[in-house]
Amino acid sequence: MKDVIKEILEANEKAKNDIENVEKLKLESAQRVKDMLNSRRLEYIDKAKMNIKVIKKIEVSKAEVEMKRIEKECEDILGRIEKIYLENKDLWVDTIFNNVVGQL
Repeated sequence: MKDVIKEILEANEKAKNDIENVEKLKLESAQRVKDMLNSRRLEYIDKAKMNIKVIKKIEVSKAEVEMKRIEKECEDILGRIEKIYLENKDLWVDTIFNNVVGQL
């Protein structure tokens, strides 16, 4: 009878140890999963930052090209305005003068 009780106590002790080991493995597994998820999250954030840098360079380059196009267009418009002014300034001055003098 003592042997049976001893075996039961040993089996109970073994069951406790097994449960503790399972709980320990469960906690370790949960921590590994958490660490792995955090690592993946950091990887994705790093990739996103790199993508942002690449996109920023592309967009800055596009903006520079657009600015040069706009500057060229403004220079062309200013050149046409100056040409028209130089061609017509004397006529405009004479017209304004004649209109003012003619109204007196």
